[in-house]
Amino acid sequence: MRRSAARWALMALCSAITAIGQPTALTLREAEAIALKNHPRLRAAEFQAEVAGFQARQTQSASLPQINGVGTASLADHGSRVGAGGLNAPDLFTRGAYGLSIQQLLYDSGRNRELTAGARAREQSRRESVRAQRAEILLRVRQTYFQALRAQRTREVAIQTRSNRELLLRQITALAQSSIRSILDVNFAEVAAAEAEILVARAENDQRIALVELSAALGLSEERAFTLADEPLPDAPPNVVDQLVQDAGSRRPELAALKRQVEAARHQYEADRLLNYPSVAATGVAGHIPAGDQRLRPRYAGVGINLNIPLLNGGFNEARREESRANLASAEAELRDFELRVSREVRVAFLDMQNARSQMDLTARYLDRSSRVLRLAQTRYEAGLGGIVELNQAELARTTAEIANANSRYEYQIRRAVLDFQTGLL
Repeated sequence: MRRSAARWALMALCSAITAIGQPTALTLREAEAIALKNHPRLRAAEFQAEVAGFQARQTQSASLPQINGVGTASLADHGSRVGAGGLNAPDLFTRGAYGLSIQQLLYDSGRNRELTAGARAREQSRRESVRAQRAEILLRVRQTYFQALRAQRTREVAIQTRSNRELLLRQITALAQSSIRSILDVNFAEVAAAEAEILVARAENDQRIALVELSAALGLSEERAFTLADEPLPDAPPNVVDQLVQDAGSRRPELAALKRQVEAARHQYEADRLLNYPSVAATGVAGHIPAGDQRLRPRYAGVGINLNIPLLNGGFNEARREESRANLASAEAELRDFELRVSREVRVAFLDMQNARSQMDLTARYLDRSSRVLRLAQTRYEAGLGGIVELNQAELARTTAEIANANSRYEYQIRRAVLDFQTGLL
């Protein structure tokens, strides 16, 4: 019942998002669920894994019995024989017949077993790739979600700044009309209000772009308007980067996929190494000839065993074996290279996350100090001890600090999402 209710809720949310109208309320968890449901890249990866599963079944089928129904009708010159171009059944008879043909591989030195194991390893690699695609989609959702939150917060700061400066402009205009302030103060206030208008316009455009990016990350083809819910700050990870690197080595699906590819290449090499070994297959036929030449018996049946010993094929088997050996060496080198990249990426992501967290503390102090400076500048201006330029600079510093504080918060959450991705937690 709970799963059914959650499914219906998700479908209703997707329908609300698809509809054009008022902004849709959206949380991060809902955004992730929508992306996993809608994103075509994940669907493509799932189908590729399904294809790999069918390919493994095709490979395994070579070791299972092959049964075919056959039917033949012929019109022949009675008593004649094939004189050239044929070795099997050279006698020609008019007949109509039907029956069964059965083939069974008895022994191939284990080559088909190796081919099947390699195909299964490739299937598992594809399924790990599905997990990797899922993690990439979740990372992209989190990045665009927090970027949209940052743009949303920046727009709010810009609108508040415009409101404050418009209020200040009205106050200074009234004071100038009463000859308490000069017309120069009015001009400076008008410039500050115009700057605030530009800031709002830029913030609104940035928010639109952020929502476009978020819509694309959700697998939506059109821009949608969202009202995003803020997310609490995550706890700091353990300050042991070597442990994080070790965890990434055991959790990253890309590494697991590459390990499966190495396993598949190793099985392919073993299979190609067995190409020069003999193979044994059995063949059986049985059927009925209801009409035809009187010299033919109405029933037929037979069984045979074929031994195939490769002797000479122009070096094809040797070249194929060496190709598989080179592919195996290449896959092992790619795995080692990716392990090195994961170690580097985890360490860099950890340092970026730590820096973003320290930036939060720095911008919080910056905001506190700029707020105090603005209050002091306002007091000085109202008392006639300070000028409009000093007040505008204090107002600009406080606005910059508010935007920087918001940016640092969401930048930390983005960097933490990147670290979670690099360590395989997504």
